[in-house]
Amino acid sequence: METFQKSGTLPSDEKVAKFLENLAIQSLLALLTPNQRDLLRAATLFNLPVPVPVFQKLTAAATQKDIERLVALGLCEVYEDLYNPEEEALAINNIVRPYAGSLNDDEQKAVSSRVVSSLFDLWGVESGSAHRSYLSYLLDFEMTRLALLASDPQVLACTGANTLRGLEARFGYQTAAVAAKQIMSVLDASGTAAPVRLLRIASERCAQVGEAQEADRFLQRALAEIRRSPQDAAAIADHGATFLTHARALIRQGDLDEAIPVLEQARCLSH
Repeated sequence: METFQKSGTLPSDEKVAKFLENLAIQSLLALLTPNQRDLLRAATLFNLPVPVPVFQKLTAAATQKDIERLVALGLCEVYEDLYNPEEEALAINNIVRPYAGSLNDDEQKAVSSRVVSSLFDLWGVESGSAHRSYLSYLLDFEMTRLALLASDPQVLACTGANTLRGLEARFGYQTAAVAAKQIMSVLDASGTAAPVRLLRIASERCAQVGEAQEADRFLQRALAEIRRSPQDAAAIADHGATFLTHARALIRQGDLDEAIPVLEQARCLSH
């Protein structure tokens, strides 16, 4: 408007649309109470719609009326829950997100700590399964991201492996290697035992980007865990896959004689 007044040049349609969008959203934000503003800002933590009970835990002061107000004003939107479509989920409106403010690093950690275990209770029933779908990968990835912020080893032990597999399948090799080391760091710091499958996949992701030392360390830990743990039916596939990963590592190193019996172990477990 100032440019038009000075030069008489009309702004572009895009600039007009942006101006009106900003005006409309700022008008809506002005209708919120401080608690509702805080809740909306906290909602920027999530990258996916989350179940309503989890959304309500974003701030200590949030109430059902606050949520209803955000939805009624169009600042937050209602979806089907990604895990249980019979339940409702909430997310901040993507147009509103840039205007809602953001959480600093400490706030992200604090809010993640408040919500991640509740989210895992609702989404994590099948986490850790080797047969999770693409949709389930999205859920595991979101839970892993929040669990890393919250340094929650229990959630990471269940969601980490499928998150790393999903990143690799989408060519996020370097991101997967970094995430593998971050996940293992949280588990180790808390003294939480890492599952064999997570250790193996972490090793594979590090090897994929040439981090041989980290890859070998995780693989040796997976092998040690196999020796310590009883071989029940549920673990056979993971143990066999770990032996196969070990054999491939030996072959890359030129240790063919050592690789042969390891390959035989993998073959025996696959039948």
